[in-house]
Amino acid sequence: MDDPFYQPSCSGSWTGGNCVTVFKSPYGHILSHWGLVDKGSILDVSLAVSGLLLYSCYFLAISVKVPFPFREQAFLGVATSGAFFSIYLLYVIKFILKEFCIVCFSFHCCNFAMLALAILEYRAPEVGKRAAKKE
Repeated sequence: MDDPFYQPSCSGSWTGGNCVTVFKSPYGHILSHWGLVDKGSILDVSLAVSGLLLYSCYFLAISVKVPFPFREQAFLGVATSGAFFSIYLLYVIKFILKEFCIVCFSFHCCNFAMLALAILEYRAPEVGKRAAKKE
């Protein structure tokens, strides 16, 4: 996002918001914004990269057919963390940046859906184990 002329395709009148405000804000690199890593360091990943890592882990977790210890607990923990982080980011977008980003909103909806799925799986892990055995 170093390009000063960068304009995300999701920004425009059809979205009802301006995604560029969100993407280019200090909150777009939350770890450096919080002072946990130096700005520009290799660990100063964008929220987009963080999201790719999170959703890749979700994909890998559902792709592994062999049950592993504490799978349901790990899934619930990660999904809960993701949902709480989404609540924080929704607050930032609405009340601090005073903006709307359709892309961000869509991913936050995905995070809440993952939490619902994690809760269902945690409450009935035997259903998932039976489905894995049938394949």
